[in-house]
Amino acid sequence: MIIYHKGTDISQDMIEYAKEHYSIKGRLEFEVLDIQTKELPKKYVSEFDHMFSFYTFDWCNDIR
Repeated sequence: MIIYHKGTDISQDMIEYAKEHYSIKGRLEFEVLDIQTKELPKKYVSEFDHMFSFYTFDWCNDIR
């Protein structure tokens, strides 16, 4: 069973670093995403079983 993971960040620089150091093709990939968007891309809606956040919500103005 393959478990697919996706990491996101608003910073292109952070995503490039993560891709260079931590990507595993088909298992662990990274993509730029602003989680404060009012229009979450459809590919993310109801597609996560678990979410982990490290210091993310401290920066959000409206987490609802």
